[in-house]
Amino acid sequence: MIGDAFPKPVSATNITARDLGDIVIYAHSDDSGAVRNLEAESPVDQLAELISILAEQSPIFFIDVGCNYGVQLCRTARHIASLTDDYRIIGMDPGRAGELIPYTLMKNGLSDKVTFLPVAAWKEAGVVEVFSEEGNSLNNRIVKGNKDVSWIASALTLSHIFDDLGPGADQPLFAKIDTQGADLEVLIGARQYLPQLIFVSELVPWACGDRIDIPVFIETLKSTHAAFDLGATRDRCEPIDDVKAFVKRVYEEAPFWTDFLCVPHRFASLIPTKLGRV
Repeated sequence: MIGDAFPKPVSATNITARDLGDIVIYAHSDDSGAVRNLEAESPVDQLAELISILAEQSPIFFIDVGCNYGVQLCRTARHIASLTDDYRIIGMDPGRAGELIPYTLMKNGLSDKVTFLPVAAWKEAGVVEVFSEEGNSLNNRIVKGNKDVSWIASALTLSHIFDDLGPGADQPLFAKIDTQGADLEVLIGARQYLPQLIFVSELVPWACGDRIDIPVFIETLKSTHAAFDLGATRDRCEPIDDVKAFVKRVYEEAPFWTDFLCVPHRFASLIPTKLGRV
């Protein structure tokens, strides 16, 4: 049963400001699972390095899908702004954490650099039911959700957003996708731009459930993209050559999820042979 139609409004009494050194993040103090993870997010990021490599092809387009409290959104926005004055940066999150993103952007001097959309990314525009867990907004999801908390949110496709932004046909596009299992649907919604899309996504097998044949999903992506395993803490960047072995490792080894990077073959020649940890 769907509870309140939308997450509860911001209350100043339950907000904490976390100084991460380079940025300050506002978060709900009772959102303990997400708050604990703020300090764990690494400032080192392979996607940022790829943006640097391809920065001459301005403008730079970056969408952070499922930006939660905005740690990577803020860091990537600052990085992009240091490279060029010509960019379009979008953050998307339909959950409770998104209530505070405008305040975090303002605190970090990014309000004029980032557009925040309090919506979900999906395979089609409309409305979706978002599921979450009490005390951990990091686990917001549209697919295979538990029913601790749920609400109705608006949804857009990435194609709708890119249509509005108007990139050229040869323009590299960048995205970070963190949707707890809805990667396929988000990419379906970006299908006309997939040949241009460089993205990092979080592979969470238990969240995908039996909706997706994950080896087939990865192999299909590899037909158009070079794929790299970044690890759960992005401490490596290894080509995914043996898809079955890669998926088996993610299923069987803690923490039972990983981030992976996909780069269209058309841009592969511009990328160093070994990215490593950048």
